[in-house]
Amino acid sequence: MAIEHKEKLIKQEKEEEEKRKLEAEQLAMQVELKKIEEKELQRQREGRNQNTLGARTNKADFNNRLDELRYKRYMDEIERKERQRDLETETKKIAQKTLLIDEVERMKEIKTQKALNN
Repeated sequence: MAIEHKEKLIKQEKEEEEKRKLEAEQLAMQVELKKIEEKELQRQREGRNQNTLGARTNKADFNNRLDELRYKRYMDEIERKERQRDLETETKKIAQKTLLIDEVERMKEIKTQKALNN
């Protein structure tokens, strides 16, 4: 019986040792799984951050382009107003010259009429 008892104890010790090994392996697997999950979460966070950064960059690029277009439109409007002003000034000058020419012709006519009457 003592031998059977010793064999039983040895068998129990072996089973307990195997059980501890299995538990250690399971724990190691859980740790490895946690590491993999953490890496995946980190990758997802970086991806979201990159997407957010990309969206911010795209939005900033869009806003910069929009500002450029607004500035260009503003400058075009200023140039258009300047051209309009120049055109109006030129039109006034032409009108004044025409009036002067008409006045000179009228004066010549009056002079000619006076000369004929005398």
